[in-house]
Amino acid sequence: MKSLAVVTAGVLIFTHAPTVMATASIEGTGSVVSSSGKLNGSTDEQWDPASIDVFVTTEGGSDIIYDVDITYGSMKFVYDYGSVWDPDTHRYTAGSSGKQSGGWVTSGVNGTNNKITITNNSNFPMQADFAYTAVDEGDGKLNSSTTTGSVIGIFTDDNSKLTEAVLAEGLNGSTVSTMQTRSLVLEMDISNLAVGDSYYKYSDGGLTEDDVYFALSGKPDKGLSLNSKIVGTIGITITPCQGVEATDKQ
Repeated sequence: MKSLAVVTAGVLIFTHAPTVMATASIEGTGSVVSSSGKLNGSTDEQWDPASIDVFVTTEGGSDIIYDVDITYGSMKFVYDYGSVWDPDTHRYTAGSSGKQSGGWVTSGVNGTNNKITITNNSNFPMQADFAYTAVDEGDGKLNSSTTTGSVIGIFTDDNSKLTEAVLAEGLNGSTVSTMQTRSLVLEMDISNLAVGDSYYKYSDGGLTEDDVYFALSGKPDKGLSLNSKIVGTIGITITPCQGVEATDKQ
């Protein structure tokens, strides 16, 4: 250590020029690449800056959580060919359809047996797409894709649209050509969100639950036990809505 003497107005004053020291003390579970500060006794050379890794983990806040309830009726249908022979009266009478000409029995399209209900419990608007696929069991009209009058599956948002004429058309009917698939858009329920909670909004009337009605259209071959065998399946595809935006509840 050096000492300097300076005389000022007859008073002797001692000053000290201490040696420059640099130390580093870092606590943690990581490793330090290098310490920072000046080298011992140096006034111009420095060590490299210290380097400490920083880690961040986030929890919660999932963007989309899907929770969709699907309920549906028994989906059992009967086609009545009519003209049942009554040996007591020696006459043909109407069958279960109530018509001698035959047709689909109305209990199959009573609004309960053929109803599908979709409820969106998600935090995101969703779209449900409906399509019917017949089981391939040979050349019968029930599952044929080419025979006039072949049975097809149709969907509607209004059960009253399933009239006798619509149910009788089948494969080549112009009325049912646009009813073989259907899409349903449902928003999320924001009634329980607090002010300031973020949510996704899709302007489509605000429905979170809706119904779709299914029916079979056409005339199947005789001898088919429609109520005792699976003749097809209804596929429902759930996808996110397009064009949604995040907003806050006010």
